Amino acid sequence: MSPTVYIPLIAICAIFVLSELSSRLIKNKIDSLLFFMIYLVIFGSILGWITEKDFDASLFSTITYGFGLPFAIISFGASVSIQEFKGQYKTFIIGTAAVATIILSGLVIGTPIVGLRTALYSAVEIAGGGQAGLIFLTKAQQDGDNSLAALILLLMNLQVCVGYPLSIYALRRGIKKHLDVGDMMTICDANLQSMNAANADSGKKSHKIHVPDFLNDSFYYVFLIFGLIALAAFWIGQKTTISHYVWEIIFGFIVVQVGILPKGALNRVGAGGLIFGCMYATICAQMCSMTWKEIVVLLPQVLLFFAVGVIGCALCGFIFGKIMKKNFWETFSVSLGCMVGFPPSLLVAESATSALVMSGQLDAEKAKSIVDYYQPQIVISGVVTISIETGIIAGIIIGII
Repeated sequence: MSPTVYIPLIAICAIFVLSELSSRLIKNKIDSLLFFMIYLVIFGSILGWITEKDFDASLFSTITYGFGLPFAIISFGASVSIQEFKGQYKTFIIGTAAVATIILSGLVIGTPIVGLRTALYSAVEIAGGGQAGLIFLTKAQQDGDNSLAALILLLMNLQVCVGYPLSIYALRRGIKKHLDVGDMMTICDANLQSMNAANADSGKKSHKIHVPDFLNDSFYYVFLIFGLIALAAFWIGQKTTISHYVWEIIFGFIVVQVGILPKGALNRVGAGGLIFGCMYATICAQMCSMTWKEIVVLLPQVLLFFAVGVIGCALCGFIFGKIMKKNFWETFSVSLGCMVGFPPSLLVAESATSALVMSGQLDAEKAKSIVDYYQPQIVISGVVTISIETGIIAGIIIGII
């Protein structure tokens, strides 16, 4: 066995640890994932101490681009129950409105400046993130359009630097407003009671398949089902020309609802932490190879479309805050879910509350209730916009333009 795998593994994990310590030193006001990306630029593109090859050598990329990414996306679909989805129709409306606003604004503002194709590709990517970006990036590379490919790649890599911290900041402000008024825990308790009632009602009417606990607790059973889903999604994706990622989410959602797998099966068998940990690292890997020259040349276009995205989300946050009688900051945060992406969207609610816990404004027990209330909103906003709507839109666009 070669020891070469350990050196890059240690280096990448050390940067993650340094990022966690940096975040803790400032009481989690800046999330550790953002520190990780900053340190990758410093140790990678500036100092040259770490490269994308190190991620390959560490096997993080092997896991992510092997079974990791499909399994994580299946897990994404399998992490939301039908009861939660039914209760999040407002989130669906806000997320869809944010997508529409960003795309239309990007077309109107961007087309005269960069042209229709670039404006459309960029606006849809900003409104949807990873999946739409990968579809467009592949198409641009196939067409030999290196300039557009570089722009999409930069938008994909920097988007989390904008949407992720903004979503955390906005949600933290929204939570603080509720805490100041004194109604936060009342809202969380009402949500919990509603969910318990829905689950109880669902249990009475349930015709789910009964799978023994010893199988649900089996690493091999869960991986068997996930593998079958990934294979079926790939085949159906080829037949329908709709990305296999969309089918993975749909099938992941279905197998939980019919009882073939329990909700959160990947974490239940202890594989979630490994897969998501590898993904967080791999998603950020290209940050260490981007040169300042590449960033500076494309920066005006990047800033234009980020501004369109943030302003579009803020507009939706303001409108739906008024309509749904929520404070602006929480609807703004949900709107920004489309600019956060998966899997970082899973961390937004926890990161928003962690700084409040560390500053003594919130205790850990109440923080958990708040996370349980907000996490489905941010996650479902990402499911709808990233994995379904913009993925389908991107698939249609590349066939036309």
